[in-house]
Amino acid sequence: MNSESTENGKQTEAREKGDPKSSSGVSGQQSVESEASCTAAREALAGLRVVYSDNHLLVLDKSAGMPTVPDESGDVSLLEVAKEWVRADKGKPGRVFLGVVHRLDRPVSGIVVFARTSKAARRLSEQVREQTVEKVYWGVVPERPATAGGTLDVWMRKDHRKNRSHIVGEGSGGAKRAVTEWCVLEDAYPGSLLEFRPKSGRSHQLRVAARELGAALHGDVKYGAVEPLPDRSVALHSRLYALEHPTSGERVCFKAPPPDSGWWEFPVCSTARAEDGVA
Repeated sequence: MNSESTENGKQTEAREKGDPKSSSGVSGQQSVESEASCTAAREALAGLRVVYSDNHLLVLDKSAGMPTVPDESGDVSLLEVAKEWVRADKGKPGRVFLGVVHRLDRPVSGIVVFARTSKAARRLSEQVREQTVEKVYWGVVPERPATAGGTLDVWMRKDHRKNRSHIVGEGSGGAKRAVTEWCVLEDAYPGSLLEFRPKSGRSHQLRVAARELGAALHGDVKYGAVEPLPDRSVALHSRLYALEHPTSGERVCFKAPPPDSGWWEFPVCSTARAEDGVA
């Protein structure tokens, strides 16, 4: 998925540069944690937004700018903060297992799901591979696309050296099909609010889709935006993630309100924040 999520059960990149190598399935991310990283994670606990938690799932609302998993930058990651939260809230001293179900690019905000047990990790990995999870993203572009909606069905290839994805012809070496349903939700300052529903999981899929529709997402200088946003984010937000609960089988849906910042000041976003209990 774009690197907005996993690709057929395989891990995708968590940051703009220098991502650790991905691996098949949901990862437990059980690497040795340094005292420094644990201290930084504890300090970041106050800003953690927990959407849902039980004995099998932990669902968080990631802030833009934070890597989903540890990377070479050394900055504290959402995974590290999440483990500290489990230790504190659940009384779990020592090492904590969290399976990485999907990842968001570092400059992207919104829903991130972790598995709290290996059984949950396996079952969620199957759902990702079978593409039964539902993902909805909101993004802001400076110009309205030529049409009000549709399906973008293209072939993409990742340039790992430059950490960029490109649309290529079918049959090109390394090309993978990328399908995205999209529509315009609203037009207002500072542009158009788009809704994306990815049906595949290619690296940077939605960021490339926005550019292909006419204009890169606000702040996405990697794909052609004129300038970065003040907080270095990209105006892309994981609004909704729905899946079957790994033990009950019940269909559950998790939402995160869009950020409260200038480029997200659409009436639809304000309504979403109100519905989600965010002023």
